[in-house]
Amino acid sequence: MDRGMVSKENVEFLRERGRGYILGTPKGRLKSFERELLFGGWTSIRGGLEVKLCPRAGGEETFILCRSADRREKERAMQERFEKWIGLGLEKIATQCRRRGHKAVAVAERVGRLVGRNALQPDFSRPT
Repeated sequence: MDRGMVSKENVEFLRERGRGYILGTPKGRLKSFERELLFGGWTSIRGGLEVKLCPRAGGEETFILCRSADRREKERAMQERFEKWIGLGLEKIATQCRRRGHKAVAVAERVGRLVGRNALQPDFSRPT
């Protein structure tokens, strides 16, 4: 089930009928698997894709962690573009501050807008 369809009600529906299921979970939930992510036990299922089974106490659920070399590279490239645009934006703000001077609050607001705009661009292909 896609992450967008996961809800308590949908999971209960699947459990009530004894169905097997695989759900996508939010990335934010990965923190609870920190130990499992860091240590061995990964199985390569094809080039660049590894999985690891993580049964939970009580045997009711087993989580399947997946990691992909391609995905890692994509996220690294996105982070580099993000850093590039943020760096360029900060240089622009610094130059304007040297020329005109700005109050600290105004600078903080501009930096916040810069980070927010760049964090929301899915491909970071254009400067802001």
